[in-house]
Order: sequence, then structure tokens, then C-alpha cells
Amino acid sequence: MAARILIADDNEVARVRLSQLLTYRGGWEVCAAVDSGKQALLQAKELKPDLIIMDLAMPDMDGLNPIREITENLPAVPILIFTLYVATGLSLEAKKAGAIEVVSKGNAETLLTAVEEILGNAA
Repeated sequence: MAARILIADDNEVARVRLSQLLTYRGGWEVCAAVDSGKQALLQAKELKPDLIIMDLAMPDMDGLNPIREITENLPAVPILIFTLYVATGLSLEAKKAGAIEVVSKGNAETLLTAVEEILGNAA
């Protein structure tokens, strides 16, 4: 059974490319791709994915608030931050909120490695 991944990113091109990258890998399925923190919360509660990949910069809520709420309501669902804004302080805040990893959008290979480690099914 494929691991189910929820993607939350306000950039449509980023969502599509990330979905393609993850499904091409095999063994992973994108169960939803949403464009806001609010939608990430709703879909996480409804779908209970195996992993959430979330951007921090979104229009309706930053990524930190949804991370906190998802972690509180679904503590078993790991959250990986995939963002352009990888700064030490922001990474620490994201991890305090409940994210388990922060990866730069500039490095797809690091993202795939992190997803493999989190899901425990390295290729």
C-alpha cells in the first residue's frame, strides 16, 4: 500500500511539480494538494495522511499555525516543511511548532531523502 502524502503550498506550479516528483518515485501517493494553511488543516483531519509536506509562506495563515493545530489533533502525522525561506530561527520555530524536518525548495534530492527517512521506505 502506497504511503499517502498531503501537499500544502500556495504556488500551483510547486504543487504540481512536487506531486509529480513524489508519485514518480513509486510507493507514495499524493492524497491531496492544497493551496492554503486552512485547507491543509481540513484535509489533514479528513484524510489522516502518512505525511504532510507544507510550505511556510501561505496567504491565509503562515505554516506555523496549521503545524501547531495538526500536531495537536493528529500527533502521529509527521510534517515536513518544504520552503524557500530556510533560516535558522524559522527552522527552529517550525520544529517547536511540531515539524520534524525543514528542507529548502532548492534541493529536490534532499526532500526525497527526508521523505524516505520519515516514511521508512528508502529506495
